[in-house]
Amino acid sequence: MGNKNSISVKIVYAFIAIIIYVSPILSQTADTSTNHQVTTLLKLTVGQESGFEWEQKISRTATVSLFAGLGVGFLTDDFDYTAAIAIVPVFNVVYKKYYNLDMRIKNGKSIYHNSGNFLTAKVDIYMPVKDQNYIGIVFSEGWGLQRSINKKINYEFVLGIAQHFFFDDPSQYPYVKLEPLVKVAFSYVL
Repeated sequence: MGNKNSISVKIVYAFIAIIIYVSPILSQTADTSTNHQVTTLLKLTVGQESGFEWEQKISRTATVSLFAGLGVGFLTDDFDYTAAIAIVPVFNVVYKKYYNLDMRIKNGKSIYHNSGNFLTAKVDIYMPVKDQNYIGIVFSEGWGLQRSINKKINYEFVLGIAQHFFFDDPSQYPYVKLEPLVKVAFSYVL
């Protein structure tokens, strides 16, 4: 089991390194003549994870989001879709590096409410629920897009890879699983 975990960890670290390397290449130049930039948003998000999200601008093309709410998932650490469904408290921090803001403006598209494509890295903490006595930690990386449907509603789509750290079996403590990440969410901008 240790060898499988070390390979999984190496794959995730390689993926993170690629995102860190490619992110500056895909982002715009530091041309100060343009004022195309992301903004800070407070959102009520509905999706697999539903709750409040604060998307804080940290640079012209990057944000960090803090999220607190409820997540929906299966009470299993495998692809067992017959397992019971759980609703658990979840907290996460998300970094988004938007890379096409200037191109969207040039093509006559809006960047309203951070509409654009981005590379992302995320850390989730899932709190214990009934019949479980452990905390789940998930690191995920990927590519996504966020679009504004109207003045108050956004949608977000993310594809990537998630690395789950499970702490429920002391004999394998902790053990790691890699899974695909697909996220679809809608948000109301407050």
